[in-house]
Amino acid sequence: KRRITVGYVSADFRQHPVSLLFQNVPGLHDSARFRVVCFSLLEEEEEDAIKHKIRSTSDSFIDISNLPHELAFRRIEEEDVSVLVDMNGYTQHGRPELFALFPDKLRISFLGFASSLMGTAIQYITTDKISSPPDLGHLYTEKMIYFPHTFYLADHPNSWHTRALVPPGELPAYGKHQVGLDPGMFVFACFNQPFKISPRIFAVWMRILKRVPRSQIWILKLNEGTSAEPQLKAEARRQGIDEGRLFFTGSADLKDHVAYKSAADLLLDTDLYNAHSTAADALFAGVPLITLPGTRMSSRIGASIANGLGHASVMVARDLKDYEEIAVRLARSEYLMTRLKRKVAEDRVGSALYDAARWVNAWETTLLMIEDMKESVGSTYHLVVQ
Repeated sequence: KRRITVGYVSADFRQHPVSLLFQNVPGLHDSARFRVVCFSLLEEEEEDAIKHKIRSTSDSFIDISNLPHELAFRRIEEEDVSVLVDMNGYTQHGRPELFALFPDKLRISFLGFASSLMGTAIQYITTDKISSPPDLGHLYTEKMIYFPHTFYLADHPNSWHTRALVPPGELPAYGKHQVGLDPGMFVFACFNQPFKISPRIFAVWMRILKRVPRSQIWILKLNEGTSAEPQLKAEARRQGIDEGRLFFTGSADLKDHVAYKSAADLLLDTDLYNAHSTAADALFAGVPLITLPGTRMSSRIGASIANGLGHASVMVARDLKDYEEIAVRLARSEYLMTRLKRKVAEDRVGSALYDAARWVNAWETTLLMIEDMKESVGSTYHLVVQ
């Protein structure tokens, strides 16, 4: 019956894909049962709107970025934390080794790192049966917390930078001409970082462009995108595609970056590492997704996100050939494409994918159950959230 303190540990409490998804979670917790403490692993000179939202809705926000492990351990201990949540894993500025100092606390990997950490510092990982099929459980050192539909957390209907797109069934209007795209072309898109584009998926994209003559593919310039552009254009030429059919742009400002994506017709996912937050953004903008799940968690989240929206049967390909055929069939049929886009727009609000309040309620129930189980059983087990 006691109030449980949950400590979220992250270097990304700022304008970052993880916190854009997480920003409303502290305020959604039941304050009668849970106390929320956020431990920041990155010192920021200026506080942006996302960090301000997280700080203002948490019970406590503590910067441990400059503390060595021993002092960080003491500072966390002072907060009487029962559950420590790692939101970084092995990503930039993460400190997964810090969690090994807390064998008496629940330690859970959540959202920021789509893979097992392959160690003993973390006990559980939040996932679902699409992202982490039970028959592959032996490849994880953590026990699974299986969420229904999708483990992926998105709260676009209630986030300040996306809630203007909320009216159910209403497609956001961002014309192709506003982006610089040809209004007469069918626009495939990939909003992932270019390093995710594998040679085999790029070859499939080029075959799709050959089979849909009045089409182009829109690729964002992110991080190394400037150097990737000439290489991708050169590869397109080698495969018989006019480089002008590859359209590169930078990303939009935060307040427009989701609506901006609505100028695309169909999102083509990468295979080795799927679209994660960009898939959730594009679907909320009314842009359908074609994804191909692989064997690793990071290559299966596109399918999980599609399932969370209720469209896995349409958007998830069985293999590369099926991926190509789905994309070509949709691009060639204005009727099928219009119907699918309308259905995506209608199903956004109320779906499991965009219902953060429901997600937090299930998350809290799970944390309470693990606490009880730890005290009565003393062991960890895979858990299935209903």
